[in-house]
Amino acid sequence: MAISAVVVVVGGGGEGSSTTSAGGGGSGGDLRNDSAFAIIPGETLTVVVGTGGSGGTTTGASGGASSVARGSTVLLSAAGGGGGTVAAPGAQNGSSTTIAGTVTGGTGGAGASGTGSVTAGGGGGAGGYSAAGGAGSQGDVAAAASTGGGGGGGRGNGSTLTGGGGGGVGLGGAGANGGAGATAGVRGDGGSSGTGGTATSLGGTYGGGGGGDDNGTGAGNGGPGGVRIRYLTTDLGTCTGGTATVDGSYTYHEFTSNGSFYAAPNATHLVEDTIGGGIGFGGRR
Repeated sequence: MAISAVVVVVGGGGEGSSTTSAGGGGSGGDLRNDSAFAIIPGETLTVVVGTGGSGGTTTGASGGASSVARGSTVLLSAAGGGGGTVAAPGAQNGSSTTIAGTVTGGTGGAGASGTGSVTAGGGGGAGGYSAAGGAGSQGDVAAAASTGGGGGGGRGNGSTLTGGGGGGVGLGGAGANGGAGATAGVRGDGGSSGTGGTATSLGGTYGGGGGGDDNGTGAGNGGPGGVRIRYLTTDLGTCTGGTATVDGSYTYHEFTSNGSFYAAPNATHLVEDTIGGGIGFGGRR
């Protein structure tokens, strides 16, 4: 019998770009949320956590995609944010799951370009639970706020040579919107209990895009991705993987790096199923 769990995946944020004359912000990572994820007792799921983009210069590195898979079958995935360029940021890295034809979660906010009189664009915020993350700021246009995701980072301008980092998003479910970075170099705030970016252009946790830099000293890295698996504690035995925490009637496992989740069978349920004529393992619903 399959156990219903809540699983959230957030891709890593894209890195901003950096040259001596201009730099654009990276985009935030996507978020995907499955509130009826079917876990089979006794199985091991593979968890991949996307890293934030880093190491690029003229073109920022993309953030990594995050996913949960059963064997070779990916069950839930969220794309990483595209890396920043002087013009538009690159495309999102990887694909994000559509569940039964419905998108549950948002796309990362777009990083801003570093063109014109304002030469350091802000990073995009991580995707929210019901809408996209906030876009980074370019020019004198304020960064965009989000719906439950990370707010966009403010632009760089004049003596401020780096754009603010985009805000990240929390893994515990939809919460307050991330505020925008409205002025030069101001970070985007985190949404849904995520952390904000920084004025020195780093993307926030989880999934915020890095800000651009026009001083050639290095743009902001994207914020890391994350994965969270939550289930009713009595439904399974002692499961392993990530950092496990009990919160009321539920247990959740939070992953900040690649790993595996072992769904330990509940001994009481196994006895009941055996008495009833055998153990039935259902598939993904």
